[in-house]
Amino acid sequence: MAAAEDLILQGLKILKNLKIEAYVAMGTLALAEYYTFSNQLEKAVDSLRTSTGMFRAMNMDYWLARTERASKMLTA
Repeated sequence: MAAAEDLILQGLKILKNLKIEAYVAMGTLALAEYYTFSNQLEKAVDSLRTSTGMFRAMNMDYWLARTERASKMLTA
């Protein structure tokens, strides 16, 4: 599982360097989902909050709906 986190973080670093904000937001959501499934709930909430803010700023409504589903998984 740690390898998965490392790969997601490496990918996010590359995307940030390339300044591809939409994909950074999507990767941050993927990180939140990973943290949810690995029971790292505090990190999941932080990543989810970050991705939600990014999606709102870019008017990415489809992805906002995905953040809502991810949020529900945290409270289930």
